Amino acid sequence: MWSDAHTHLHQHLPYANYLKQSDSRVIVNSQSPVEWQWNQKHLKDAKRVTLSYGVHPWDSVLGLTTEDQSYLAKTPVIGEIGLDQEWTDVPLETQRTVFEQQLAIASSRQCPVVLHTKAAEAEVLDCIQQHPGRYLVHWYDCADYQADFIALGCWFSIGPDVVTQPDVQALAARIPADKLLLETDGLPAVDWSYGQKREGYPPPDNWPKVLHQSAETVAQLRGTTVDTILALAEQNLETFLTP
Repeated sequence: MWSDAHTHLHQHLPYANYLKQSDSRVIVNSQSPVEWQWNQKHLKDAKRVTLSYGVHPWDSVLGLTTEDQSYLAKTPVIGEIGLDQEWTDVPLETQRTVFEQQLAIASSRQCPVVLHTKAAEAEVLDCIQQHPGRYLVHWYDCADYQADFIALGCWFSIGPDVVTQPDVQALAARIPADKLLLETDGLPAVDWSYGQKREGYPPPDNWPKVLHQSAETVAQLRGTTVDTILALAEQNLETFLTP
């Protein structure tokens, strides 16, 4: 059985249908009200899929709308949220205001959080230290601050670039066994990571293939078996989601 701790469906119906049939443990991200409503509609029968909702740092220039706040008040997982100084021009202080507002909501609800951090690792650390909680750091590819996030008890979802990226490989080798997760960030993100271009969306059955490939690399780094990594990632995701 495979698990995916952070993925996007891009409102692509074959992906939703595949998840409903797979019985795999998955967190599906909703990055907008429209996406939340679509995911709610098309994944309502997916018993092992959990939705997350959060205002991404790229979208934080709009602040938290009333609609955002209504979904943040009821989503089982808040995210992905965070800070980014590489892939967006939104001022860091604007991002931080929205990030901290969402952290406060998560803290008040004792709700797990999926974190996005890119070239803002020190700033993200500073924020979450002020709001203790359950944090999943997704697709962490920075050589710095790994020990600091580990010391805070964060979970880490290892993405497909573990196959090629030394910093991600170093992290995958050092994560405590009970905090190790796997993710795709969505199958189009896997294509991006692998440097592959195609027309349309990757086929849904790429899901287990990609996660198995990541697990193979992680297993080699940790001196264990693929089956052990796949089982551990699923068990850890269940723990992360359990109050």
